[in-house]
Amino acid sequence: MDNSIAVIAIGTTNKCKVKAVEETAALYTQFQNNRILSYKVDSGVGEQPLDMETIVKGSKTRAENAMRLSVDGGDKAMIAIGIESGLYCLNPSPSNKYSGWFDTCVCTVYDGTTHYLGTSCSFEIPPAMMKDVLENGQDLSQACNNCGITSNKDLGQAEGLIGILTGGRVTRLDYTKQGLMCCFIPLENKSWF
Repeated sequence: MDNSIAVIAIGTTNKCKVKAVEETAALYTQFQNNRILSYKVDSGVGEQPLDMETIVKGSKTRAENAMRLSVDGGDKAMIAIGIESGLYCLNPSPSNKYSGWFDTCVCTVYDGTTHYLGTSCSFEIPPAMMKDVLENGQDLSQACNNCGITSNKDLGQAEGLIGILTGGRVTRLDYTKQGLMCCFIPLENKSWF
C-alpha cells in the first residue's frame, strides 16, 4: 500500500466547502491520506454569478489559482479543487423575470492540465429573493437576510439557503459534496475519459 500523502489545494477558505472536500476526499483511496491547502483566491467572476457559464468559469479559476499558489508555496498539489455556487435561469423569458431561477454548485478537479467538472443538485430560488438579487445587486446571502428568511450573515458557511428551504434535509455541505463526487467521476473511471 502506498502511504504517500496526496496534497490537495482548494481555492477557498469557506469552512463549509473545506469540510466538504475533507469528507469527500476520505471516500477515495488515492486521496484518503491527504493534506489540504486552503487558499483565499479570486474567482474572477464577482460575488454573485448569474449564469452557468460564469459559475463554471469561477470554479475553474479558483482551481487554477489554488494550483498556482501551491506551486509558488513550494508544495505542489496533486490536484486543485474549485467550488463556485451561483444562479442560473432555467426557463428565461420576459414573463418569468423573478421565477425559474435556480442555485447550483459547480465543482472542478484540476490536475494542472485538465478540468473535470461536476455539479450539485439545483433548487429554485423564491421570487422575492431573486428580485432583490436582480434589482438591487445583492448576493443570495444578502437577499436572504433582506427578505427575513434568516439573520445569519454567514449563511454560505452554514446550512445555506438550501438547508433552510429543505428544513435541514439537504444542507450546503450535502450539495457541495454531491458536486465534488460528480467531478471525481473521471478520476475513478480514467478509461472512459
